[in-house]
Formats: sequence, structure tokens, C-alpha cells
Amino acid sequence: MAYRYLLFILFFISFYISSAQVQSTKISSVVVEGNVSSSASTIRLNSGLLPGKEITIDDIQQAIKNLWALQIFSDIKIFVINQTVDGVDLKIFVKECPRLQKVELSGNDEIDTDDIEKEISVYKGMVLTDYKLFKIHKLIKNLYKEEGYLLAEINVEKVPLDSSRMNLRIDINEGEKVQVEKITFHDNKSIDDDDLRDSMEDIKEDRWWRSADFDQKKYEQDQERITAYYREKGYRDAEIVRDSISYSEDKKDMYIDIWVYEGNKYYFGDISFSGNTIFKDEVLKYELDINKGDVYDQKMFDQAVRERLQKLYWNQGYLFANIQPQEMPVSKDTLNMIFNITEGHVVHVKEINITGNSKTHEKVIRREFKLNPGDVFNSARLERSVQGIHMLNYFSNIVPDVQMIEGDDKNVNLEVRVEEKSTDMANMSAGYSQRDGMIGSVGLTFNNFSLAHPFSGGDGQKLVFDWQFGKYYRSLSLSFTEPWLFNTPTLGGFSVFNTRYGGRIYSYNSHRSGGTIHIGRRFYWPDNFFRGDWILGYTKTSYTNVSESLLEVWGAGQYRDIEQISLTQVITRDSRDQPEFPTRGSVHSLSTELSGGPLGGQSHYFKTIFKSDWYVLLPLKFVLVSKNMYGFLNTFKPSSTTILFNEYFYLGGSGLTYSEALRGYDDARVGPVTSDGYPVGGKSLVKNTIELRFPIAPNPTIFGLFFIEGGNCWREIDETDPFNLKRSYGTGIRLFMPMIGIIGIDFGYGFDRFNAAGERKGEWEIHFQFGRF
Repeated sequence: MAYRYLLFILFFISFYISSAQVQSTKISSVVVEGNVSSSASTIRLNSGLLPGKEITIDDIQQAIKNLWALQIFSDIKIFVINQTVDGVDLKIFVKECPRLQKVELSGNDEIDTDDIEKEISVYKGMVLTDYKLFKIHKLIKNLYKEEGYLLAEINVEKVPLDSSRMNLRIDINEGEKVQVEKITFHDNKSIDDDDLRDSMEDIKEDRWWRSADFDQKKYEQDQERITAYYREKGYRDAEIVRDSISYSEDKKDMYIDIWVYEGNKYYFGDISFSGNTIFKDEVLKYELDINKGDVYDQKMFDQAVRERLQKLYWNQGYLFANIQPQEMPVSKDTLNMIFNITEGHVVHVKEINITGNSKTHEKVIRREFKLNPGDVFNSARLERSVQGIHMLNYFSNIVPDVQMIEGDDKNVNLEVRVEEKSTDMANMSAGYSQRDGMIGSVGLTFNNFSLAHPFSGGDGQKLVFDWQFGKYYRSLSLSFTEPWLFNTPTLGGFSVFNTRYGGRIYSYNSHRSGGTIHIGRRFYWPDNFFRGDWILGYTKTSYTNVSESLLEVWGAGQYRDIEQISLTQVITRDSRDQPEFPTRGSVHSLSTELSGGPLGGQSHYFKTIFKSDWYVLLPLKFVLVSKNMYGFLNTFKPSSTTILFNEYFYLGGSGLTYSEALRGYDDARVGPVTSDGYPVGGKSLVKNTIELRFPIAPNPTIFGLFFIEGGNCWREIDETDPFNLKRSYGTGIRLFMPMIGIIGIDFGYGFDRFNAAGERKGEWEIHFQFGRF
């Protein structure tokens, strides 16, 4: 009806203007009628019809379009109500759409009303157009689909209250939650149903240990994974021909049928290159690592081109090198590969810009870079630089970006965006027990400290203070480390400590005090993952109240004041990709300690510890971790030497005390003990651990783990038997907490525990972890 009025009015105005033989006329006045919520001035401004303006018939048409575009009116009319020699008087008549008063929602049992209202985003007083109602229906439908209610029925309608107000009524019939009961494949002759189902990551069949919700977008992604899996197996032409979805009579179960076309299985034929002048064909073939006769694997092929051939050029500065593989079928099952290469020219790094470092000083980040302004661009060195920044453990995220320079194709800029995270740690605890009396600890660790700016930090230095106290134990320590002494990759640091422990829970009383001086250096050979550290230490130790059983084992020579001077060398290679949750790389370290001899003192021995940890990324983001440790202690000058009790190897427990961790057993109780059960320690140690880790949350870092491990230590080196290990298995979880560090809990089952009667009896032990990875 409104459009009939509109056509009549437009015809009238058109006739008036044409009959008067006037191309335009001036507006004398504009009045607005019918508006309730909208102001007259707003309507005039949006229409564009203002007093004093010269208008034509086109302006009237545009005014109506402008007002309809507001989507708040159900009817719009424009009249000429008077005409004089000075112009025309216009009337704009509007009829407003009713406005929302409230939402009436019913039938939603599985999804909260608040969640639905948040999703549809409506508010009191808004205008609801037909398009908005359609969108509300779609949003609620999708919300139920995400929860597995694929057949939920949604009815959305307006309920008029009066000419200007209305309610929105939403009636929901949720129906049954649908689960995928069966996925069936048709026409697949070369690959069976189970393998094709396994290639689907998101849509699974219903099993007792998992749900099987259906999501259309994830289903479409899984269809792409099915064809990708075929191409990994050589079926280059494979595709999904069609699929269908059906339901059981009670609408609870879904059945998916997928028809595939497999095609022929392909193999690689001859491989050739054109356009390459920097690298010979033999080098490119070696890097490609694909041979004639290999099964055509699309995924492997793409990775070979992207991660090996492309980076081969990038590592030489040819950032714009373009490698275009061309497939040439030569038979029903063979493809020759021709690589057309456009090498381009060498690109240099012009600027390196760092952003986001609100605390860490820029020099701390820049000194980790293996690329400098003016260097030839090198992809491997950029990745190594980012890895080095990750290993600082000061940032939650690091994003490198290669930026092109307008008008300059021979240089690029590098931008590194970092996100700071809390790196300092503090702990403070106190308590009371009948055995230990008042106990507690105070600890402060500043991992990104600055002597020059102690309150703000940011220089990458490390300052640690720790005080632990109790009736039978008291320890004070202070240490400082500068990782870049004199602005060179040389580490310098020191530590001092004073420790007392003893009483009825120990087999002796001890007082130790001393300090260390630490010098370290990064190496560039054999590669830049190596470093060396040298530690000169002095310790003065006194023992009292040594138990008779311990004296029987080690002799009365241990019972005296001892001065020890030692020099320790540690060679380490650390290629992990990140410190908190490594997914690839390894850490190897060889520690050799010389105590006494030409250095003086009363403790003469040579101690060697080798550690080797490996990290391998598995499918589904699981990480396989292998941790191995081997230690040996050899004494010399046997007639005059004294070995401090704490220098021997101890094994068992969580590893928070003086012993190495071996979960499933009591602290330090694996290996030789005295007749009354006190740990003696040994001169050799073997420990092997396998962990399967899986991420739970990235920030803060949370991961779970399963482990199996075995270890033992022996009183003398010639008693060492690497096949006689105490075994355990279990599970645990780790959480990185800002200001606290890594905390965790392990549940370990020790297979080779023995009761008082000497019978093997496995038991579970709970172990808490603090500050350990």
C-alpha cells in the first residue's frame, strides 16, 4: 500500500514540476508527522530535504531511499502541502516499526537463557526487521548444532502489544542430542574403512570413552583430510563423489555414508630442474629426497618443496626465489616432475625492529640475533634467533615478520613482536609441626634483573635469594648471574651459602658454608647450541653426631672438619625450541668435577655426570621425552681423602632434596642404606626415563604426562649393573604459575619396593614438584 502512495506522490510532484516547466524548486519548509521515538530533526537530516535547498524529483526519490535504509519505518510518504513563488512546503509522514519490549524464551533446557540472549544480541527498544528475525533463528540453530542438537526446531515470531511496542517470542523444541553412530565408506577398494575413519580428526563414531558430536564445518574439513590421506598414499586423483546423512527413527543416532573415487596409484618418475644456476641439480635432488619409483605422496612432496628446496634458497639470501613444480603424466601410474625455478637476486636485511618489550631492554633481545642489519637474509639464522629469544623465557609469544620495503627489492626489514610475561618468582611459607617446630621458607628469584635498574629490571641478569628454616634444617643462599659480561657472550656470576641440618631425622649433623665463582661462554663450534661453564667452589664442612651405622659404612675418617676446593667444567648443547614445554630438540651435558689434588683441601676425587634428554613431537601434539643420566665418582689419594656425604649419589623421591628424582620410591632410599635405614649414597648412578607429555593449556603452560623410569645407585663403581634398576611408572601434571614457577604432582608406582620381610611389594607414592621441569 505504501508503494502505491509513493508512486502517486512521485507522479504528482513530477507532473507539477514538468507542467510548470521548472527543472528544480526550492524547499520553503519541511514538517514531519507520525514519528514517536525518532526526532523530526533526525528524520529531516537523514532524508536530505532541508529548507532552502534546491531539489528535483531525483532528490525526493533519494530521500525516501535514505529513510528506508534506516530500517526503523514501516511506511514513508512525502507530500507537497503548499506551493508559492518562493518554493514548496513538504510534509514527511512516517510510520515507525514497533520496538522490542522483552524476549519470551521457552523450551531451552540444555542451553542457558543468558547464553542464548548473549548470542542473539537483542536489547529493549531495538527495531526487529524480518532480516533480524531470520538471523536470530540462524544463530540459535547454530548454537544448538554446536551442542549436538542438530534437529532442534526454532520458532521466532513477533507478538504485537500496541502500535509502537512488541515482544519477541522464541519457542524451542530441542529434540534429542544426535551422535554419529556409524561412518560407512563406499567404493574404496585400496584403503579400508578403518584407515579412512582414522584420517578424520574431528568427526568420530560414538564410543563409550568419547562423545561423537557432529559439526558441519568440521565434517567438511574432515572430507578434505580424507582426500589428502588418499594423496599421501599415491592416489592423486582421489575425490569424494557424494555423501549422505541419515538418522535413526528416534533421531538420536546419525549415519554418514561417503562414496569415494580412488583412481590410479601414482609413482614419481624422472625429476628434473630448469632455471637453477646457484645450486646444481645434484644438490637440489639431494635436498628434495625423492627418488624415481617412490610412491606419490602429496604431503611429503609439498613439505619437501616448501621446507627444503625453498629454504635452501632462503638460507642463501634468495628470498624471492620462486619454485614451481610441474607434473607431467607419462603413463597411467607415473608422473615426471619438472621444477621451474626463478632464482631472483640476493636480499639483505636493512633494519631489525623490536616491539612489545615493555620490560626487557632491547639489547637483551638483539644479542640473541644471529642476523644483523646489512647481513644477507638467512631463514635458518632467523629461526635460530627466534629460538634463542624463546629460550630466554621472558616472553609468552614471539612473532617474527619479514617486511617488504616499497620501491626497494634488494632489502627487507625484520620486525619481531614480543609479549612480555612474568618471569620473577617468589615463595613465602610458614608452619608448625611437633617434629620440626616452626618451619618455613622465603625465596625470591629475579630472572630478568638489572643491577643498574633494580626496581624495573630488564637486563637479563639473575638474582636469587633463598632462606629455609626449621628445627632440623636451616639454609641461606644468595647468587647473582650476568649472562653477558662486558657485552660479550660470557657469563659471570657468584654464589654464597650457609647450611645447617641434623637431628633425629638425619644420620648426622652438618654445617656447610662456602661459595662459588662461575664463568661461562657460548661456543660457535661445533655449532652455536654449545656452551661451556667453569665453576670454582670452596666449601668448609663440619660433621657431628654421626650415627654408628653410617660410620660402619664409610669409616671414622669422615667425622672431622673438611675444606674442599673444586673446579667443575660443564659442556652443554641445548637445542630445545622452548624452555617450558619443549616439543623438539635435545639437551646434552657433560659435567666433570675435580676436587682436591693440585687444588688443595682434604677431599680428593673426580666426578663425572652425563645427561642426555631428547624431545620428539608426535601426532596430536604429544611429545615423547627421553631423559638419561649416568654418574661416576672416583677417589684418589685414598689414605688422606674425605668425601663429603652430599657429594655421593642419592636416588629416589621427587628430587627436591639432595637426591635425584625416581618417582614411586621414598626420598634418597634407592641404593645403599645403613642397617637402620639411613641412605649412604653411592659412587655410581644410572637413571633412564621415558615420558609422554601432552599440552593442556598454552598460557599459562599446563601439561600432563605419563612416565616409566628406572634407576639405581651403587656403593662402589665395580658394583654397577645398568640392567638392575628399580622400576616405576605413573602419571603427573605440571603447571607454570607466574611468581611461583613450575609446580606439579606425580603419582608413581614403584615395582621394586621391599617390605620388612624382604618381599617385593609395589606401592604408590605421591610426589610434589616445585620449580622443576
